[in-house]
Amino acid sequence: NSIDTIIQGNYIGVDVSGINALPNDLGIYTFGSGGLSLNFTVDIDNSVYGSVQEVDPYLLISNFGSATFAPVSGTLIGGSGVGEGNVISGNNFWGVYLQDNTINSLIQGNFIGTDSSGTFNLGNGYSGITIQGSAGSPCVNNMIGGTVPSEHNTIVYNGSTTPPNYGVLVDGDVSTPDVLNPILGNTIYLNNNNGIELQNGGNNNQNQPAYAQHEQKRDADQEKCQDSSDDNVNGQGDLE
Repeated sequence: NSIDTIIQGNYIGVDVSGINALPNDLGIYTFGSGGLSLNFTVDIDNSVYGSVQEVDPYLLISNFGSATFAPVSGTLIGGSGVGEGNVISGNNFWGVYLQDNTINSLIQGNFIGTDSSGTFNLGNGYSGITIQGSAGSPCVNNMIGGTVPSEHNTIVYNGSTTPPNYGVLVDGDVSTPDVLNPILGNTIYLNNNNGIELQNGGNNNQNQPAYAQHEQKRDADQEKCQDSSDDNVNGQGDLE
């Protein structure tokens, strides 16, 4: 099993300045199936891009900024501390892709589709974050954002390739849907399509948040929203 992996403080898909794209195909990819495992901790202030690393005769990672294979639990992507968030931008496909049997992950404090100031358009080609299980292998209990500002992600400008793509997509298989994946307090705007998209029973297809007010910010209309009327938190996503 791949357990308790930490990915913090990296520039994934951009150079060390954080504002020039050097795209991977995928930014960060977790795939919880099969019997192989890759466990690693990435230290703060590394730059990961265009990596090609053969770690096993049967497993090749090629142009995946970071990846873990086998049942995946407890992955931390970013964090709430100073310097722990990643810039995950400019990649050809997904920024972060959690697939089959990825559980108990935290995605916090990252800039996905932009630089660390939230200014530059460095969108990933597909959705900023995708959670997608399959029949019998759902992705559950993965949190995007959190309840305090330092845990919030900025997810913008994603999805320019082969639309529709989204800020955050929770998909999967309707027979064993991806549920209990809270999306809390993030800044999500100017993605190709919906900021948060739930499909095939993802988060029980919870209703979208109710809009509370509109304001001008960074020269773009953005919505501030209240939590959905549904009491569970599976699909909450505050757009700031």
